[in-house]
Amino acid sequence: MQITVSVFATRDEIRDWFTYLAGRFDLHFALVRYWPEFVVLPLADWSEFDHHKDAVQWRQVWIDLQPIYQRSKSHLECSFQNKDRLDLDLPEPRPEGLREGDLGTTSEDETHLRVWRAIIRYFRKQTTAGMWVLNPDSRARGFYKNLRYSTGVAELHRQGLQLLPFAGGNQVYITEPDTTPGTSLKDS
Repeated sequence: MQITVSVFATRDEIRDWFTYLAGRFDLHFALVRYWPEFVVLPLADWSEFDHHKDAVQWRQVWIDLQPIYQRSKSHLECSFQNKDRLDLDLPEPRPEGLREGDLGTTSEDETHLRVWRAIIRYFRKQTTAGMWVLNPDSRARGFYKNLRYSTGVAELHRQGLQLLPFAGGNQVYITEPDTTPGTSLKDS
């Protein structure tokens, strides 16, 4: 079963949310880097995330109800050994803006799913649903109810932070962008 939520949030907000959740559930965490080589770094405690949260090479956080298996150099083998984990693809700061993150699982284990659903519900309660996606070339736009954003990202967006989808050259907005010919998309 696949359960996911796409979210724009700051790493400080994510730290705070999982600080709360780690007190509620018995969770194990590991940071994951894919390049230049695959590395899984188990965290003894969620509070260690604070030492790494601003290092952009850590693209994912793996969360599990048991210690994370990390004794493999192969992404595929390590993923298989941790198949019931919850994955958090961290929102990625880039020179052109902030790329969305994703929280999800493909676990079919009912014990894990009970906890993962509760965590995803918590993330949904901390964020607002619905964002506008705009193709800057054609100026076509659409409202996507499944994209979510936090209060911190809303404030940064009001201050000029550009929001980027997981892939592609589109732009993401909290309020409907003005696509009238002759208007600058930066003013939206």
